[in-house]
Amino acid sequence: NGQIGALQAAQEQDVWSFGVWQDVYEAWPDTVLQSAVMDFRIALVDFLEMARNGDAEGQVYELAIGTDAGTLGEYNPAIPEDVVAETEALIQRLNGGELQL
Repeated sequence: NGQIGALQAAQEQDVWSFGVWQDVYEAWPDTVLQSAVMDFRIALVDFLEMARNGDAEGQVYELAIGTDAGTLGEYNPAIPEDVVAETEALIQRLNGGELQL
């Protein structure tokens, strides 16, 4: 698994890392600051619902942080609270459509 190798390398070099696809903070608390969690089950259900409603089109659908399928994992306590608050505010703006990636 490439992610485990990257996390092991970060741990060996005593540097921070970022998890991908799932929240890996609990397993790597001294190495992972945060994780980008992509839940493809939710993405698939969302797409199938769009198709059922006749809203699916032949295009690329982006799944990003701020969608139901894209979330952040647990914040490492090493992240300052003001950074956590700013991040959460940006996610709210994404969810509200005020900000786009």
